[in-house]
Formats: sequence, structure tokens, C-alpha cells
Amino acid sequence: MSKKKKIVLLSVMVGMLVVSGILNYIVGDSSLNVGINDNATSVSAMFSAYRTDIEQSRSQMILELQAIIDSPNTSETAKTSAENLLLATCENMETESILEALIMAKGFDNAIVSVSSNGIDVIVDSSELSTEQLAQILSLVIEKTGASASVVHVQPYGEKL
Repeated sequence: MSKKKKIVLLSVMVGMLVVSGILNYIVGDSSLNVGINDNATSVSAMFSAYRTDIEQSRSQMILELQAIIDSPNTSETAKTSAENLLLATCENMETESILEALIMAKGFDNAIVSVSSNGIDVIVDSSELSTEQLAQILSLVIEKTGASASVVHVQPYGEKL
């Protein structure tokens, strides 16, 4: 990986960390003014908190991988493995962001997508999903990732009002 790519990647990760910190601060402040029975806000806060947690853990993982890559004591095999894992992580993050935006464009207030070697998990802000909504989400995920339907798991999150 070229030095320029490393700098750009680290800059993006630092930016994401700053944004997640700001979101955490905003969500933390707004949650102080929320009533216990305000389900919509609590669900939204859960999605925000989950995103923040994921971004922070991934930023930490990326920094650790970058340290392995940059270390003069690391073997070429380990560097190659770290570079491949870093690239896969960045590709997964991009795929997740695209899918989340597309799912929300279908009318859902919030969505979280997690892409891993074990499959693709999708959580949407809805108390239940119709067959048509499930098919739309499944179709989007399959189209954008090329994954088979058997590894895609779609789950609604929310309470019936």
C-alpha cells in the first residue's frame, strides 16, 4: 500500500472517529431530555449508539493494523495479511454505508448493516417487516454484494406501539 493511500486511509478513519465522538456527545445530551416512554427516540438512540461503537472499534482495529504494517519488525507475510485485512475492512465499511443509505431510501428511519465473512446482517427500524419489505431489502443486499440469500439475515428492531 502506498504512503499516500495510507495517509488518506488514516485521515478518513480519524475523521470518522471525530464524527462518532460528536454524534456520541449529541446523542448523550439529547437522551437526557427524553422521557422513559419515548420509544422512537430510544430506538433511534440505540441505532446511533451501535454505529458509534462499531466506528470506534473499527478505528482502533485499523490503527492496530496500520501499526503492524508500518513496523520494521513485522514479517512480509504478516504485513501482507494486515494489508489484506485492512483492505477488506474498508471495503466492508463502504458496502455497509451504501446498503444502509439504500435501505433508508426505501422508507425506513434507520438501518444497520454488518458485512463479515460469516454473512450479512441487516437490522431495520421497524416493529415488523412485511413480505414485500423483506424482499426489497434482500434484493438490495444481494444485488450490491453478490451474496446468496442464505447468508443474509434481516431483522426488524422496534416495539409495536
